[in-house]
Amino acid sequence: MPPRLTKRAPAKAKANNTKSAKAITKLLTHPKSVLATADLYKIFTNPTARDVLTDEEWAEITALFPPAAHPVKEQAGATSKAEESGMTQLTVAALTSDMGFRHACATYTENLAEGKHEAGWLEDAWTAHAQRKAGAFDAHLAAKFEDDWGVAPPPSPSCEGSTSWTRGGSRGSGSGTVAP
Repeated sequence: MPPRLTKRAPAKAKANNTKSAKAITKLLTHPKSVLATADLYKIFTNPTARDVLTDEEWAEITALFPPAAHPVKEQAGATSKAEESGMTQLTVAALTSDMGFRHACATYTENLAEGKHEAGWLEDAWTAHAQRKAGAFDAHLAAKFEDDWGVAPPPSPSCEGSTSWTRGGSRGSGSGTVAP
């Protein structure tokens, strides 16, 4: 008698896909990921790094790079084939000469090691950002300024009717001095 197939057999294949997606997410977000200690700049600028990836994989990875890492059409990083199609190609040579890309790799590694890519940390950070933007901490900052400096803080330039501060440090009077 042949073995009986169950309904659970297809679910196992789906579980493998879920495990793979979770493993990739963990690799990109967990502070103890191998990427947290890797030298990403050396990895991406290694000439053989581009050779082991397909064009689709390379395009997917470079789409995650900061906007400054992508060359403009007129830059030397674009190949003639890319120029003809109107698209630019991010090459290993372009990455090697880009100090901004080096900084972006180092910043990503540091932030990953500090846990700044975990979902909980990001959620807390966006919540705090929204609270600050709404002015939830303005009273605290004003009190701290007054404690530290012994004077009331200047009016906020965003308030209507307030006198805005000029570059020279004076309030609209043009005298160049500020009364205590």
